[in-house]
Amino acid sequence: MTERKIDLDRIRIAAPCFVPWDAMTGDARVRHCDACRMNVYNIAELTRPEAETLIAGHEGRRLCLRLFKRADGTVITKDCPVGLRAYRKKIARLAGAALTMILGLFSASYGQKDDKKAIDASKLEITRTVREQSVLSGTICDWQGAVLPGAEITLYKGKIPIIKTVSDITGEFTFSALTPDIYSLEAKAQGFKTYKVKNIRINDREQSRLNINLIVDGEVLIGIYAGNEPSIDVTSSGAKTVITREMIEKLPH
Repeated sequence: MTERKIDLDRIRIAAPCFVPWDAMTGDARVRHCDACRMNVYNIAELTRPEAETLIAGHEGRRLCLRLFKRADGTVITKDCPVGLRAYRKKIARLAGAALTMILGLFSASYGQKDDKKAIDASKLEITRTVREQSVLSGTICDWQGAVLPGAEITLYKGKIPIIKTVSDITGEFTFSALTPDIYSLEAKAQGFKTYKVKNIRINDREQSRLNINLIVDGEVLIGIYAGNEPSIDVTSSGAKTVITREMIEKLPH
């Protein structure tokens, strides 16, 4: 019997789950949902072969997945190309760290509602310190705190781009020897929403640091994958179908 090929980029969530990922117990790869009494597998923390094996092994049975879909419809996995998931490592949170500008990026919908709208730096918590030069530096990470090498960061004075750099293998970037002034910053990485900050005031002999978490350019879906059964495209703007618990229970185990 020929094994059916699993195409991760074409799978759909047939019964969206209402329980937030953070409310489930477990680790980054798999968590347990008390509401439906099922394990939920995070495809973003599995390699593509691991995810395909998992889905193929649950043929004919209910399987609950968490998917990160980019705007082009492709699914993010742990072994995505360099610039998306390569060189992943967690950023240690240092309780006494100075020179930090904390950027709150996460919304209830797990994404920025308008990535073209810049955040005003005056609304951010900024810690400043005296240095020999005026410096603006930071780390570019993804939504899970994994560093993003190869991200493009541009510094603006007014609407004019004056300096451009790329984050290194550890996600770090630095703009040194700046003239005291008010700047704007834009951070880009393939597969992520563009992030902008305006009205960043740099004073003489001051260093400021930005820890930026970029949001996936797409959507996060959690719910039941039902094999070959007709699925509901949750991104559709057309008529919606309400999934009841009775309908879910009728799916094959």
